[in-house]
Amino acid sequence: MGVSSTSWEKGESGNPGGRPKKDWSWSGLLEQIGEEIEPKTGKPFKELVSKRLWVDAVNGNLGAIKEIFNRTEGLPVAKQEITGKDGDKLEIVIVKENK
Repeated sequence: MGVSSTSWEKGESGNPGGRPKKDWSWSGLLEQIGEEIEPKTGKPFKELVSKRLWVDAVNGNLGAIKEIFNRTEGLPVAKQEITGKDGDKLEIVIVKENK
């Protein structure tokens, strides 16, 4: 059977540039909107959301308190003890970093 005109040589890519990059992302879009000015107050949306989070925390909202701690102090380190076949203790530490 012959080689068709759409075949590539060994080691040659049919898409050398890779998948096209998205021109947006959720985090980029949220950051962009956060910088916009809210018309009634004249303040950036992200400043207003941050203040609302603090107000909610002061009023006892545990979700808001947790979010502030996680964003300022980092997530707690999760530890779990695992015992190997021979009974020796193994320790695995998983750290999830905030970005």
